[in-house]
Amino acid sequence: MSGHQEHGSDSTGVRRRAVVKGVAWATPAVVVAQAAPAFALSTVPPTFRFIGACKSPGQSCKAFPKGYQFTFEVCNNSSEDIWLYSISYSVSGTNLTLTHQSPPLPYRLAAGQCQTVEFRADSSNSANQDFDAVMQIQWGHTPAPGTDPNQHPPITVAFKVPGTPPVCDIPGCTPTAKESADAAASSVASSSTTGSSSTSSSTSTPSSSSAPSPSSTPAPAPSTTPAPAATPSTTSAGGLGG
Repeated sequence: MSGHQEHGSDSTGVRRRAVVKGVAWATPAVVVAQAAPAFALSTVPPTFRFIGACKSPGQSCKAFPKGYQFTFEVCNNSSEDIWLYSISYSVSGTNLTLTHQSPPLPYRLAAGQCQTVEFRADSSNSANQDFDAVMQIQWGHTPAPGTDPNQHPPITVAFKVPGTPPVCDIPGCTPTAKESADAAASSVASSSTTGSSSTSSSTSTPSSSSAPSPSSTPAPAPSTTPAPAATPSTTSAGGLGG
């Protein structure tokens, strides 16, 4: 009786072979579950190369009154489309607070391509200044945030801004009424000055052209006249010799 229990089952009635067999089948499931994060981390993230920065023209720009624009070359070197979900900024060397404005998110980066992207950030200020900045970007391979089965770590892009001159070319920027009036007045004043200069120039032109006219006309006359005069004298000399 006791020998039967030793070889067939333990005191609980569970056969040892069944226990070992169950462990053997359960082990691969644990291994597969641990392999998923490693696959997600192996995905190639996009790269960012800083090109330059500028600031909004100020209140004259209705579409973007105060803020900064940062231009990057962004490359997706993977074989899948990449989507940028969110962008946040932190800065040092200034008291600016930057909030992402454009491009609209999510933003698509086509697989295997590079593109120039202008990132704009709203601010309470738009002064020309230099500072250090960091962009933190959440991304994935699906258009909607939270639907990518793999969790990708955020991208951190640090860059130095040497200055932000007011040279941003921003669609939708329109001048204020005062600036339009000043520009119109300046244009009228410029046209008036040009008209006066033209009148003055045209008035003085006849006197200057009439002065050289007598001196320039006689100048060719004497030089052309002696040439025919030399011909008769030569002819006359030939007659004497003959």
